[in-house]
Amino acid sequence: MKLLIVESPNKIKKLRTFLDNSWTLGASVGHICDLPQKDIGIDLEEGTFAQKYQVYPDKSKVVDSLKNMAAKADEVYLASDPDREGEAIAWHVARLLKLDIKKIPRVCFFSITKEEVARALAAPRTIDLNLVDAYKTRRAVDRIFGYQLSPAIQRFGLKSAGRCQTPCLNIVVQRELEIRNFNTRKYYALKAFYKDGFFSEYAREDDKGNFKVTKVQSDEELQALMAQLHASEEHTVVNINAYEEEKRPKPPYITSSIITEAAAKLHFKPARTTQVLQSLFHKGHITYIRTDSTEISDEGLALARSVLEKEYPGLVMEKPVRYTAKKSAQGAHECIRPTHADDSSELAGDRDELALYTLIRTRFLASQCKPQIFKREDILFVTGAGINFLTRNRVETYKGFTAVYSEVESEEKEEEESNNASLDLQTDSVCVVEKYETPQLETKPPTRFKLSTLTKEIEKQGIGRPSTFSTIVQTPLDRGYYEEGKKGFLFPTQKGFDCIKLLSATMPSVIVSDYTRALEDDLDNISEAKDNYRNFIGKWYKDWTSLLEASKKSFDSLAKEMPPPAARPFSMEGAVVSKNKCPDCDVFMVSLKGKFGKYYKCPKCSKNVSEKMLKAKKSMEVSKKSGILCPLCRSPMVERGYKDKKSGKQMKFWGCSTYPVCKGARNAEPATAPQTKTEPVAQKTAAPKVEKPSPIKPAVQSQSAKDFSDDAWMIGA
Repeated sequence: MKLLIVESPNKIKKLRTFLDNSWTLGASVGHICDLPQKDIGIDLEEGTFAQKYQVYPDKSKVVDSLKNMAAKADEVYLASDPDREGEAIAWHVARLLKLDIKKIPRVCFFSITKEEVARALAAPRTIDLNLVDAYKTRRAVDRIFGYQLSPAIQRFGLKSAGRCQTPCLNIVVQRELEIRNFNTRKYYALKAFYKDGFFSEYAREDDKGNFKVTKVQSDEELQALMAQLHASEEHTVVNINAYEEEKRPKPPYITSSIITEAAAKLHFKPARTTQVLQSLFHKGHITYIRTDSTEISDEGLALARSVLEKEYPGLVMEKPVRYTAKKSAQGAHECIRPTHADDSSELAGDRDELALYTLIRTRFLASQCKPQIFKREDILFVTGAGINFLTRNRVETYKGFTAVYSEVESEEKEEEESNNASLDLQTDSVCVVEKYETPQLETKPPTRFKLSTLTKEIEKQGIGRPSTFSTIVQTPLDRGYYEEGKKGFLFPTQKGFDCIKLLSATMPSVIVSDYTRALEDDLDNISEAKDNYRNFIGKWYKDWTSLLEASKKSFDSLAKEMPPPAARPFSMEGAVVSKNKCPDCDVFMVSLKGKFGKYYKCPKCSKNVSEKMLKAKKSMEVSKKSGILCPLCRSPMVERGYKDKKSGKQMKFWGCSTYPVCKGARNAEPATAPQTKTEPVAQKTAAPKVEKPSPIKPAVQSQSAKDFSDDAWMIGA
């Protein structure tokens, strides 16, 4: 009997369809151990940097199950995910099961298909200890960084700092400062509309002799131009530049690009996209999802071309289009692509999975399609006063890849205005102006990040790896360093500003992306056996302690200047004043957004009022004014709502304000109060007795955590 241990139990169902009865299947359910929570877990005193691991308390049953299965098996194969984290999981499992690290078969599935599984099982390898070393290095650096730096910033009322989360936060803070400090500048567009039904724009010649559309920068310049222009005048064509423009398809998705586009097209948040991707991979519908490589395997190219020839004949390129992975892309990974021609029918029951799969499939197929083609004409006019105008015409002549897939334009990209019709003009043709328009425009600050666009930005700046992108952008949000506002835009909180202000004054090198990007390069060197764990971590720790020691004086001096937020007066900077008044001070409160939704804060007494409480208070005031009283206890009633199961509509009713003590209710109609003087009074009922819940006893841990280190693995096991 052979045992195959995978990372996720969700893969097992699919794998059973490929493997015969000689195989049993088990799962580690992700990482099974980590450095201890209440101890740094790394030998810093002796300088060996040996790591001590603990089995997660909730994984003790998983470990016991794997041990029992391994004891009954003749052979054990480790098939955790094909990346650095997956290699570490295989290493941990092998050590826990006391298997021979140098001999245990290690297999990697880049997709859960019959062919891929057969290929992997036919050519197993051993655990890549260089990848394990890279994992240990990454884990040690992150642990030491957070464990030693977080206490320093906690003096200032801040939660924590992290090697990746802090540069990520800095990106959001710097963008916010850029927006706040942005000076809007007004300018004008100058357009000529012709009686023939098209328009042109004011143009000037640049240093290279090319005419470009030019905006008018001041009122004085505009007035000077308009003094030389008038309606019904003639513009003469002096030059026509006709050419063909090609727009090529984008490469297939990688982790960051699918997260960004799923947000734009499907309105998925990164965590949701990652979850759906994981499910599609486990079910065998797509290839491995944690990748930064756009390369397509020969098998993938053959699949794309065969599908296109059937579904979109004539669109496929004559030769396969090969995309080159960037220098930092990980090893043998390829892009995210479908594993079969079309699995849509199998996904019909899950709307999210079908939507994301369709996105992946169409982008993948489009990557092998012919480009979209436009006919372009740039026509230059001159007025009698010698002023130039330029009209740009852009007409699609071939749909190309857009017949399969439509791209999403960047939110920050400015649309080029053009006439989308072919014009029958020649040099010396004369066109009569119907009118001039001078719309006033203004420069715009950069757009705030969303979680999805922030994911793309941290990848661009070299922060983290595909397996950690989602966690990196989510962590500062969970810790209150920035918040999601309207339409998902990210706004730094006061804590976020404080964190970056503090670290920029004490340890500025750790908040910029260069620091963590350099480490990722070092980890790649360790993965490629150009360095090793003990050698690298020894040098890094020496530099780190020097950096930390040098910052102590700065931290101490700032402690006097920056008291914890609780001791600080509330700042109105950047806050939005609402129309709601503080119930205590009668001062207008400011609107804020916290972990549990929108709330209001009084700038005078610092009282916080949730939106739910405010609505209930307003509803109470309405009921008091209208005289709507509970038919049971005569207390004021408040307006409440529920969703009708049959119609799906939101229904309203009046409920007793003392609920759950009194459960009196009445329909929301009539809108006006009943005549309480003539209405018979229901007998007042005694309030039902509310039983206090019995205290919950803490669960007894079934098994103590097992400690083990590099030199003494599984102590007490």
